[in-house]
Amino acid sequence: LFLLLSISFYVLAVPREDGRIIGGRDCEPHSRPYMASLNYGYHFCGGVLINRQWVLSVAHCCPYAMQIMLGEHDVRVFEGTEQLMKTDTIIWHPSYDYQTLDYDIMLIKLFHPVEVTEAVAPVQLPRGCPVAGLPCSVSGWGNTAMGDEGGFLIVI
Repeated sequence: LFLLLSISFYVLAVPREDGRIIGGRDCEPHSRPYMASLNYGYHFCGGVLINRQWVLSVAHCCPYAMQIMLGEHDVRVFEGTEQLMKTDTIIWHPSYDYQTLDYDIMLIKLFHPVEVTEAVAPVQLPRGCPVAGLPCSVSGWGNTAMGDEGGFLIVI
Protein backbone atom coordinates (compact mmCIF):
# COMPACT_ATOMS: atom_id res chain seq x y z
CA LEU A 1 0.00 0.00 0.00
CA PHE A 2 2.80 2.40 0.93
CA LEU A 3 4.52 1.77 -2.41
CA LEU A 4 1.24 2.10 -4.34
CA LEU A 5 0.41 5.43 -2.69
CA SER A 6 3.98 6.67 -3.18
CA ILE A 7 3.92 5.88 -6.90
CA SER A 8 0.45 7.37 -7.30
CA PHE A 9 1.43 10.67 -5.72
CA TYR A 10 4.69 10.82 -7.63
CA VAL A 11 2.80 10.42 -10.91
CA LEU A 12 0.26 13.08 -9.90
CA ALA A 13 2.65 15.60 -8.43
CA VAL A 14 5.67 15.61 -10.75
CA PRO A 15 5.12 18.51 -13.14
CA ARG A 16 4.76 17.43 -16.74
CA GLU A 17 5.51 19.72 -19.60
CA ASP A 18 1.93 19.58 -20.87
CA GLY A 19 0.27 19.12 -17.44
CA ARG A 20 -2.15 16.44 -18.68
CA ILE A 21 -3.51 13.31 -17.08
CA ILE A 22 -3.75 11.08 -20.14
CA GLY A 23 -7.09 9.29 -20.45
CA GLY A 24 -8.47 11.06 -17.41
CA ARG A 25 -12.09 12.03 -16.98
CA ASP A 26 -13.93 14.22 -14.49
CA CYS A 27 -14.77 12.51 -11.21
CA GLU A 28 -18.30 12.57 -9.86
CA PRO A 29 -18.31 15.57 -7.49
CA HIS A 30 -17.07 14.52 -4.04
CA SER A 31 -16.72 10.85 -5.00
CA ARG A 32 -13.13 10.97 -3.67
CA PRO A 33 -13.67 12.68 -0.28
CA TYR A 34 -10.13 11.76 0.82
CA MET A 35 -8.43 13.93 -1.82
CA ALA A 36 -6.52 16.91 -0.46
CA SER A 37 -5.33 20.00 -2.29
CA LEU A 38 -2.04 21.39 -1.03
CA ASN A 39 -2.61 25.09 -1.22
CA TYR A 40 -0.46 28.21 -1.19
CA GLY A 41 -3.17 30.63 -2.30
CA TYR A 42 -3.68 28.27 -5.24
CA HIS A 43 -3.65 24.48 -5.75
CA PHE A 44 -0.16 23.16 -6.44
CA CYS A 45 -0.13 19.47 -5.43
CA GLY A 46 -2.41 16.67 -4.30
CA GLY A 47 -2.49 14.50 -1.22
CA VAL A 48 -4.70 11.98 0.52
CA LEU A 49 -6.38 12.24 3.92
CA ILE A 50 -5.33 9.04 5.74
CA ASN A 51 -7.14 9.80 9.01
CA ARG A 52 -8.90 12.81 10.52
CA GLN A 53 -5.64 14.66 11.18
CA TRP A 54 -2.99 13.38 8.75
CA VAL A 55 -2.43 13.86 5.00
CA LEU A 56 0.02 11.83 2.89
CA SER A 57 1.72 13.53 -0.07
CA VAL A 58 5.06 13.81 -1.87
CA ALA A 59 7.97 15.58 -0.19
CA HIS A 60 8.93 17.72 -3.18
CA CYS A 61 5.58 19.56 -2.91
CA CYS A 62 6.30 21.33 0.34
CA PRO A 63 6.49 25.10 0.72
CA TYR A 64 6.63 26.15 4.35
CA ALA A 65 3.42 28.21 4.46
CA MET A 66 0.98 25.80 2.82
CA GLN A 67 -2.55 25.02 3.91
CA ILE A 68 -4.62 21.95 3.07
CA MET A 69 -7.99 22.25 1.30
CA LEU A 70 -10.33 19.29 1.67
CA GLY A 71 -13.81 18.80 0.21
CA GLU A 72 -12.83 20.25 -3.17
CA HIS A 73 -14.07 19.16 -6.55
CA ASP A 74 -13.35 22.23 -8.68
CA VAL A 75 -10.35 24.10 -7.28
CA ARG A 76 -11.40 27.24 -9.17
CA VAL A 77 -14.71 27.83 -7.33
CA PHE A 78 -16.01 27.85 -3.77
CA GLU A 79 -18.56 25.05 -3.47
CA GLY A 80 -19.44 25.30 0.22
CA THR A 81 -18.08 21.82 1.03
CA GLU A 82 -14.46 22.86 1.57
CA GLN A 83 -12.49 22.75 4.79
CA LEU A 84 -9.30 24.86 4.76
CA MET A 85 -6.90 23.44 7.32
CA LYS A 86 -3.70 24.86 8.77
CA THR A 87 -0.74 22.52 9.06
CA ASP A 88 0.88 21.69 12.39
CA THR A 89 3.78 19.36 11.60
CA ILE A 90 5.43 18.14 8.39
CA ILE A 91 7.44 14.92 8.46
CA TRP A 92 9.61 14.06 5.46
CA HIS A 93 10.89 10.51 4.96
CA PRO A 94 14.29 10.45 6.71
CA SER A 95 16.01 9.30 3.49
CA TYR A 96 14.29 11.83 1.18
CA ASP A 97 16.69 13.21 -1.45
CA TYR A 98 15.45 16.35 -3.21
CA GLN A 99 17.87 15.85 -6.12
CA THR A 100 17.00 12.26 -7.01
CA LEU A 101 13.49 12.31 -5.44
CA ASP A 102 14.29 9.03 -3.70
CA TYR A 103 11.86 8.43 -0.80
CA ASP A 104 9.71 11.31 -2.07
CA ILE A 105 6.99 11.09 0.56
CA MET A 106 5.84 13.16 3.52
CA LEU A 107 3.18 13.21 6.21
CA ILE A 108 1.38 16.43 7.10
CA LYS A 109 -0.31 16.75 10.48
CA LEU A 110 -3.27 19.11 10.43
CA PHE A 111 -3.60 21.68 13.23
CA HIS A 112 -7.10 20.34 14.02
CA PRO A 113 -8.90 17.14 12.97
CA VAL A 114 -11.22 17.51 9.98
CA GLU A 115 -14.98 17.32 10.31
CA VAL A 116 -16.00 14.15 8.47
CA THR A 117 -18.76 14.91 5.93
CA GLU A 118 -19.93 13.50 2.61
CA ALA A 119 -17.27 15.66 0.92
CA VAL A 120 -14.43 15.09 3.44
CA ALA A 121 -13.46 11.65 4.80
CA PRO A 122 -10.28 9.60 5.24
CA VAL A 123 -9.39 7.06 2.56
CA GLN A 124 -10.50 3.48 3.21
CA LEU A 125 -7.27 1.53 3.49
CA PRO A 126 -7.21 -2.06 2.21
CA ARG A 127 -7.12 -4.91 4.69
CA GLY A 128 -4.64 -6.97 2.69
CA CYS A 129 -2.12 -6.85 -0.12
CA PRO A 130 -3.43 -6.04 -3.60
CA VAL A 131 -3.66 -8.92 -6.04
CA ALA A 132 -1.85 -8.69 -9.39
CA GLY A 133 -4.25 -7.58 -12.14
CA LEU A 134 -6.66 -5.91 -9.70
CA PRO A 135 -8.10 -2.74 -11.29
CA CYS A 136 -7.26 0.51 -9.51
CA SER A 137 -7.75 4.21 -10.10
CA VAL A 138 -5.66 7.31 -9.56
CA SER A 139 -7.15 10.75 -9.05
CA GLY A 140 -5.83 14.29 -8.96
CA TRP A 141 -6.34 17.77 -10.34
CA GLY A 142 -4.91 18.15 -13.84
CA ASN A 143 -5.62 18.79 -17.49
CA THR A 144 -7.09 16.31 -19.95
CA ALA A 145 -6.55 18.42 -23.07
CA MET A 146 -4.31 21.26 -24.24
CA GLY A 147 -5.75 24.59 -23.13
CA ASP A 148 -7.85 22.96 -20.40
CA GLU A 149 -7.56 24.86 -17.11
CA GLY A 150 -7.70 21.63 -15.11
CA GLY A 151 -9.84 22.73 -12.17
CA PHE A 152 -11.91 19.55 -11.74
CA LEU A 153 -10.77 16.43 -9.92
CA ILE A 154 -9.81 13.84 -12.55
CA VAL A 155 -9.71 10.04 -12.33
CA ILE A 156 -7.89 7.49 -14.46
